[in-house]
Amino acid sequence: MALSPDEVRNVWRALTDEPPPDDGLIGQMCALPSLAVVRRMVMETHAFQLLMPRAIAKVPLTAPPLVVETAADEATLAALLAVVRRKWLRLGIDRPHWSVTGKDEFLPQHFAANQAAFEASGQDDLDIILAVLNRNSLPVESLRHVCDFGCGVGRVTLKLAGRFPRITACDVSDAHLRAGRDAAARLGIGNIHFTQVDAPAYGMTEPVDLWFSNLVLQHNPPPVMAAILRRMFALLAPGGIALFQVPTYIQGYRFDAASYLRAPPGDPIEVHVLPQQEVLAQAREASCDVLEIREDCSVWPPSEAVSNMMLFRKRDIR
Repeated sequence: MALSPDEVRNVWRALTDEPPPDDGLIGQMCALPSLAVVRRMVMETHAFQLLMPRAIAKVPLTAPPLVVETAADEATLAALLAVVRRKWLRLGIDRPHWSVTGKDEFLPQHFAANQAAFEASGQDDLDIILAVLNRNSLPVESLRHVCDFGCGVGRVTLKLAGRFPRITACDVSDAHLRAGRDAAARLGIGNIHFTQVDAPAYGMTEPVDLWFSNLVLQHNPPPVMAAILRRMFALLAPGGIALFQVPTYIQGYRFDAASYLRAPPGDPIEVHVLPQQEVLAQAREASCDVLEIREDCSVWPPSEAVSNMMLFRKRDIR
């Protein structure tokens, strides 16, 4: 049975203490499979996270293991990535800037009035990168080629381009990439190469000194996440840095590619898990040392989900 607009509005009001979004977005949320999915989607919005205290219950150490398929053959990977591309291409056409942040002020009908704020918000991610590098005594000056993976419309990419000499910006959605190219051209920024994510290279063709991804990997099924990271670790230059966010546990989550492809979820913005041991195993195989693993609040609620910001450095074994 389809959800009613009033049911969705009530969930929004209860969780955010803000007026519900416009009728168009409410209508799209009514197509979600259950109120539980609506609640999860709302809990991932900026409005909800501003209300919640940070010191709340977390996933217990006694939580059971997850059953997650992380490997797939080339045909299956291509099919999984095609699902991701269809969803994000549609988001890139319908509401590209909203899809990057989930904030209602960046919906198409509000964007013109809030464009400056949107473009300025990319500084937050750049500040995180610089702070993490500084905390770990990693010299910024040595990082010449930076990859912004899941660049979207270039919100963070444009800020990176002002700090680093050369940027590769990867995204699965051509609509998002077009918007990013347009923004760079409008601002006269010429040191960004925008490239589409596709197997087997996933948009990455050259060694990089810094690979950054935030709130991106989680929207890909686990085998795709694993394939992206494997490609990244292989191309990371000697002494290169990888800084990325990935959910590593969600209570009750499970994944197998065959079941997923038979009936892909209707939720336009899915959240998937890649177990931490898979990420660490790949890093070891690629001669990368872990420098930091920090729990963040990117996937809500923390009582049900673990999201990690991870920092790796490739050994210089030349």
